Amino acid sequence: MANRIEVEAAGRWRAFDGRTLVALALLVAVAGGAVLLRKPLVAAAPGLAGLYRRIGLDVNRTGLAFDDVHTLRDVADGAAGLVVEGAIRNVTDAAVDVPPLRLVLIDGAGERVGGWQAEPDQRRLDAGASQKFRTRLATPPDPARKVSVSFALPETKG
Repeated sequence: MANRIEVEAAGRWRAFDGRTLVALALLVAVAGGAVLLRKPLVAAAPGLAGLYRRIGLDVNRTGLAFDDVHTLRDVADGAAGLVVEGAIRNVTDAAVDVPPLRLVLIDGAGERVGGWQAEPDQRRLDAGASQKFRTRLATPPDPARKVSVSFALPETKG
């Protein structure tokens, strides 16, 4: 019985043979690798981001975060407009490129009713640095009730 090891699980001891232990170790390694390597995995297969989000693991592919984002309506040259402003912060310990902003207008039913892109003032942020952004859309559609702000990544559609 030298190749059997006992493991406590849920308060009970169980004996596992060597092959079962190898299979369990591989399973733990694969699951751990999928958690630790989620950023490169999502970069290779963007659809995995939703799966990670559903199990409570967010994937920040840009290394950037939004802070203090808010909207206001204004009038310029007689035309109503929607202003979105806030800050972009580098949450990594290295400089990162800042992609264009992607702003999507959403109506009360959760449907997309418009959108636009905006270029950041700085295209690269040093570790821990932040920059403010401000963008304006002239004459936004009346049904717009919310604005979703994200980054326009190459695989982003719409």
